[in-house]
Amino acid sequence: MAKSAQGKVRTLYRPVGLGEVVAILEAGAARFPPRLPEQPIFYPMLTREYAEQITQGWNAPSAIAGYAGFVTQFQVDAKYAARFKAHVVGSAVHREWWVPAEQLEEFNQHLVGPIALVSAHYGAGYSGPLPQPMMLKGRSAREQLPLLERICQYNGMDFVLEVLVQRVAVQLNFAYWVRTDLTADGLSLARKVTILHDVQAVWKDRFPETTLLGSDELQELSADLQT
Repeated sequence: MAKSAQGKVRTLYRPVGLGEVVAILEAGAARFPPRLPEQPIFYPMLTREYAEQITQGWNAPSAIAGYAGFVTQFQVDAKYAARFKAHVVGSAVHREWWVPAEQLEEFNQHLVGPIALVSAHYGAGYSGPLPQPMMLKGRSAREQLPLLERICQYNGMDFVLEVLVQRVAVQLNFAYWVRTDLTADGLSLARKVTILHDVQAVWKDRFPETTLLGSDELQELSADLQT
């Protein structure tokens, strides 16, 4: 177990679709949203491997999940965590807790630190979260990066403001932009890498505590361009 200022903690994982991850980020990554009436149980997972399997195999191909799956990693106070029993629902890696929906608010109160995003998976139908009503309003994830490049070329201050206002969309779409070929949308690989570094620079300046998913892959793309 790791230690924090509040003592020992238990690290857990949860696969989430687009709607749930947006709700988490809009709550400052501080809590999980309430369960729906047809969802009587909240299922945190004890292994990242299990959560990755769900995001890839169920969330990313699912229209209900917005054709996206994100693995969250979070910590719970170990003393509180001791009340839950691990349920094995497959092999040894398929271990989870069963938290009744009515206890989720109490569960949230025992989170230690923010809920982190540690991986992202996208399906063919992914269009991203709805952007805020600024310049990216009404644009899909695929359309947003070419538009951000045009904004950046036209007015640097407008570009910075757009990235900040669209914080949730940028955080969730960044890895998608890195992985998606946008040449048919007017962005060559070199130009895509350049605008992604511009987005990343704004992000690092304003949100240094959070690394954008896909940043390591962007470094690899940049290295490939230089060879």
